[in-house]
Amino acid sequence: MTFGVGARSKAYKEVQAEKPVEELLDKIRQSSTQSVGTIRYLRGFVFYEGTTVHLLKPLSRRHWTRTAALNDADEILAHMMKEEGWGD
Repeated sequence: MTFGVGARSKAYKEVQAEKPVEELLDKIRQSSTQSVGTIRYLRGFVFYEGTTVHLLKPLSRRHWTRTAALNDADEILAHMMKEEGWGD
């Protein structure tokens, strides 16, 4: 998912990623996997690009609960506030 700051909201839509993007996402997936015994855990990934936030979640976590969404939003806002020097 990509979030950004803008003058107005836009409707949600899904688009097919281009092949280079899919290859990059696969590299991110491979590098963010942790193995614990025979169980593999895939963490989420957040990339901040100015006023845009790219949030990647493993397919197994695609059903975003309200609590998970609020926790992610809190983490994103805290990071953006720190980067902008809010609260210093």
